[in-house]
Amino acid sequence: MIIVAVDPGMMCGWAIAHLDLEVTKDTISAGQAASDDWCDWVENNISEDWLLIVEKFTITARTAQMDTTGAVETLGVRGVMKHLARRAGATFNDAQTPSAAKRFATDAQLKKLGLWKPGQDHARDALRHLVLGVVTHGTGHARDVMIQSLA
Repeated sequence: MIIVAVDPGMMCGWAIAHLDLEVTKDTISAGQAASDDWCDWVENNISEDWLLIVEKFTITARTAQMDTTGAVETLGVRGVMKHLARRAGATFNDAQTPSAAKRFATDAQLKKLGLWKPGQDHARDALRHLVLGVVTHGTGHARDVMIQSLA
């Protein structure tokens, strides 16, 4: 299984772990990309062995009062991710909230794991979702190693 975690928006954060490998700072990839570039990359690389975790996004009264450009782009990226996952036979998960991921994988824990990305807020948010996803949806050795690393 490959877990791909996404912080959607105009600038998408992404993080990828192959659970058949040792899940360490050396085998986890993460970064940021413009939404169109990210969607194109996913379209060209997604496969049925992916678990695609896309951060949950809820429109609130506060969201409606702000500039809606970012919210519209976030919703668009989420829709594309869901469509591509369905088309590829991948698993799509959009249940992880930003607050749950931040509580589970704090700044200190990302630093401890060697996953801190200075100046890349979106990549760090995707990494938080990845860490939570490995522990929540992973199995076997990869999950055990992640839990031990967080302790």
